[in-house]
Amino acid sequence: MIYVYFNYKSSESQSQVKIAGNLLKQLVAEADIPSDLESLYETSKAKTPESAPLIQLLKSYSKNFSSIYAVFDAFDECGDDNQEDVLDLFDDLEKSGYKLLISSRPQTLDKLQHRLTKTCPLEVHAHISDLKIYVNRRMSKAKITDKILKTELLKLVRRVKGM
Repeated sequence: MIYVYFNYKSSESQSQVKIAGNLLKQLVAEADIPSDLESLYETSKAKTPESAPLIQLLKSYSKNFSSIYAVFDAFDECGDDNQEDVLDLFDDLEKSGYKLLISSRPQTLDKLQHRLTKTCPLEVHAHISDLKIYVNRRMSKAKITDKILKTELLKLVRRVKGM
């Protein structure tokens, strides 16, 4: 299994080439370094490689495994500048036999479903009791004892409907 966690604070590391390189690094850690990757490394020592050879290596490397699961968490946090290129990467991985699990907020989910042919959306909602426990623990950890604030926060929890 390989994974990427998207974080809106680090959009510079979420380009297609950086993600493809990260995935390839994770795959290589599981097995021998292919000669194609050594060649790419030698030709790219002074600069960042283009994404096309990295994607090609990811495609060919998938043949070394019976299946590769790739998890992409919080895709909605991927910067708008990078989303289309990353969607192209998802498409390439899917067509190469990778099993993709992509989490996202609903507003970004539509983009995924239109681009990926084998997607199957699954809505996940937090249970109200879990949200209450979370609020109570956070307030306790922060040493906040204001009962009015706690009451208002718990009212908000009821309105979020599992988001």
